[in-house]
Amino acid sequence: MLAQVRQLAQPPDEDALKARVLAYLNANYPDLASLEGAGPSALTPKRHSRGHSLTKVPSRPSRPGTPSGQHSSTSRSGRTLDEDIAYWEERQEESQATLEAAEAELPDAIAAARTALKGVLERSQELSLRRYELSDAIGSLLAELDSSRSLDDGTTTDGEDGWGFDNASTKSKRGPTFLEQVEATHAELALQADNSDRVLDPKAHDPSPLAALPLFRRLNDGVESTEAALPPGMALVQQLHRVRDDTWDALKGVLGERLCAAAKPLGWPRRVDYASASVEQRRAFEYAYADMLAMQAEGERLGLRPTPSDPAWASGVGLYPLQALVEPINLRFRYHFMGSRSTNRADKPEWAFSSIRDTLVDLSPFLSGYVQPLTLRCMPQLQGVNVVDEFTMLLFPILLSFLRVRVPALLSHPALLAHTVYQCVLFDDSIRAGGFQLGRTSLYDGGEWEGLTGAVLREEGWFGKWLEGEKRFAEDTLNDIISSPSAWELDDADDAEDESEAGGPRTESARRVTSLLLQITDRYSSLPGLEFRQAFLKGVQLPLLSAYHTRISGSLDAFETLSSAFVRAVPGSLTLGRGTDEKLKGPAGLERLLKAHASAAPVSASLREWGDEPLFVQTCALPILQITDRYSSLPGLEFRQAFLKGVQLPLLSAYHTRISGSLDAFETLSSAFVRAVPGSLTLGRGTDEKLKGPAGLERLLKAHASAAPVSASLREWGDEPLFVSMSAELGSDTLDTGVWDGMADKYSRLAYRAEDMAVAQASSCVETQLRTSRQNWVTDEDAQLDSATVAAVTEYSALLRLLPRYLAPSALLRVYRRFTTRVVAAIAESIAYAKFNANGGAAFLHLVRDWVASAHDALSPVLGQRAGLLDAPWRRLEETARILALPSDSSGSQVGVEGVTFAQGMAAAWGGEEAFASLQDRLGVRDLTRDEVQDVLRKREECWR
Repeated sequence: MLAQVRQLAQPPDEDALKARVLAYLNANYPDLASLEGAGPSALTPKRHSRGHSLTKVPSRPSRPGTPSGQHSSTSRSGRTLDEDIAYWEERQEESQATLEAAEAELPDAIAAARTALKGVLERSQELSLRRYELSDAIGSLLAELDSSRSLDDGTTTDGEDGWGFDNASTKSKRGPTFLEQVEATHAELALQADNSDRVLDPKAHDPSPLAALPLFRRLNDGVESTEAALPPGMALVQQLHRVRDDTWDALKGVLGERLCAAAKPLGWPRRVDYASASVEQRRAFEYAYADMLAMQAEGERLGLRPTPSDPAWASGVGLYPLQALVEPINLRFRYHFMGSRSTNRADKPEWAFSSIRDTLVDLSPFLSGYVQPLTLRCMPQLQGVNVVDEFTMLLFPILLSFLRVRVPALLSHPALLAHTVYQCVLFDDSIRAGGFQLGRTSLYDGGEWEGLTGAVLREEGWFGKWLEGEKRFAEDTLNDIISSPSAWELDDADDAEDESEAGGPRTESARRVTSLLLQITDRYSSLPGLEFRQAFLKGVQLPLLSAYHTRISGSLDAFETLSSAFVRAVPGSLTLGRGTDEKLKGPAGLERLLKAHASAAPVSASLREWGDEPLFVQTCALPILQITDRYSSLPGLEFRQAFLKGVQLPLLSAYHTRISGSLDAFETLSSAFVRAVPGSLTLGRGTDEKLKGPAGLERLLKAHASAAPVSASLREWGDEPLFVSMSAELGSDTLDTGVWDGMADKYSRLAYRAEDMAVAQASSCVETQLRTSRQNWVTDEDAQLDSATVAAVTEYSALLRLLPRYLAPSALLRVYRRFTTRVVAAIAESIAYAKFNANGGAAFLHLVRDWVASAHDALSPVLGQRAGLLDAPWRRLEETARILALPSDSSGSQVGVEGVTFAQGMAAAWGGEEAFASLQDRLGVRDLTRDEVQDVLRKREECWR
């Protein structure tokens, strides 16, 4: 019947159909005459009540060679070709109508058939159960018969003979002899024993364990009725529950063994090629899988769903068939990674994680392509359950049991413990990347999956041991970094991608310290709980930064103590050795200070950049939101309002200011928001490049990811009774809420201190040379610069050439401006009481231009478009030099400025406003006032005022 149904369900073969039509036409219209005539006579239509049929009529003999069954084409008494076509078109329309009617009735027929089959299945299960009951009854009757039979000498009592027959029926004739009765009874007993053995033999039948479900229902009803009748807390009730649960587990175990036995020929637990499996293998697997789902549905109806442990996803509870299919994987895993095999190595935990991950990759196509539809077909109520995610969840207890055995032995080995935990973190990340969602499993209770790492680290004492080992490793690594011979040398990777504009050049130790911090962040960034991330931040990273800060600060303290540039000599005091002081003078001393700056500034810049990362923003924002838990249960409204106004609102306001400030800075610096003004100064290319394209968009998206979750939480809390009962007022305090802000400020202050010391050191070198200068600016010939002045210019140039190696452009301009300002002040001080003539003034103007040229030669290649800023500190001194260089008369050989003589300058300086303004325009004097111009003119020996 099944084969016939499947054959009828197949679509018609078009080639065979065409062949039949062609044979029909060839047989009935073999030539042109038959087409022009009446048509075939052998087939005439005859309508019946149930449709049409073709009835044969007598015809003439066929032509020679015509096959048997074909009619002669010379018959003209039948239909014409047009009639024949119309006839078959009518048949086709009637067939189509019949087909549509059958298809319309097919769903109801299928549903009725399924209902009937389900009833037959239930009836067969009941009959199978009754079969067992009859077998037990037969055995009991045989036992009673065997024990109650008594064979004596043929006498009977109570009106019956020895075989239970009424004596009244045997009095009319003589009964069988005693020997005949014994032989008949013996034959009957042998036949019954043979039937009993055949019935009780398990090989004679293969009943489904589902046949025992009616009995289990009776058992469950009995347990519930007993529990209702007995007082609560009795040990008998617990024992009954244990018996019921053990019975259910035994039934589930039998079905699980059948499912595993059916899955083994398919290749389970290795990769399954379900399409190439035989029909019998697939049918056996599907029936066994459906039986387990039917048993689970029955268990849920009876309220036997087990209570999962905490967390639920680690309990191993899930869909019954998947639980059974996981067991072979568990046995294989224990054999390889929890036994005495060579694959069980403490230093290779990644092998165990890779085994589970590879198993999941191999079986996912089979689970999603075949088991998922099978599950939905058997239990439509599991629409929201993803079989792959359910199977993944059931694999987690295997690894958890492995870790709970392995980790206690590693607590005394920090390196192996850290490696194991890190591999666990990587496994969690790979599972998340594979698309696992706890919300698509049967046990989802609204929580989030914290990963195997979270479950392991919540074990008492394990996280503390891991954190202690990580802290010790970080401290040892920092000591190695600081004690390295190249710790304070510049990093060779000048074009490193992570070298920022703000941080600028960096030392080897700064690069390695930031890399160490990133490495530590990578270890805990995927940890599920905020308390874990905060513990790493406070217990490892911040102490590490403090230690590095102390090291740099101590070197600056030592320099400040030993260098003569920062110590004023006291007559009669002890002085340091000459060798020690020589290392702290000149370019060598400045280089030491610049190395301290190149160690602190990049770290500060990295910390401020990390402060905008979502990981640290969340670490900063969540504690603010969690403060509510501390005061929500306070009795008085005034107490809760005090917490809200005094703590939370100021923190949220500061957090808002931080994010808003980053957006304001972006809007100010980005070329997308600023229209260029002709002649205005522009920022460096490096800064603008970080605000363009994907990099700039990522900065803005990070700001959104920082603000949007907090806004959503606040809006959600707005409807809470706790906040409805309080009136919130915006706090005015602004607190620093960034995770790294405090430490970044410390490093920034350290970098600024290094800048201050570098400026003082460099200025001291140049000022020392200028103090020894005895330059004469009154001469009849071109003035020759003395050696001290030349040495000062040379020292200034050498120090400037050292700055770009260690400072970013922004810090370079800042240090240059302060350094040059002090040099200019020292030059101005050296000429404060000097007198000039025209030749001396011209020489001084050349000297000032030499100072400016030295600055451009050293820094212009680095600053590029911002090189014009180098002239700013020299502008006033250069204007002074122009005034001092005014020639005595227009015919003199001295260098004049725009044809202005000294006498004309005197007249304009002490003249009217219009004359002074004209002098300023002709000399290019913009910064000096009238009084300052007059003071400069008085330095000329020929000045009469």
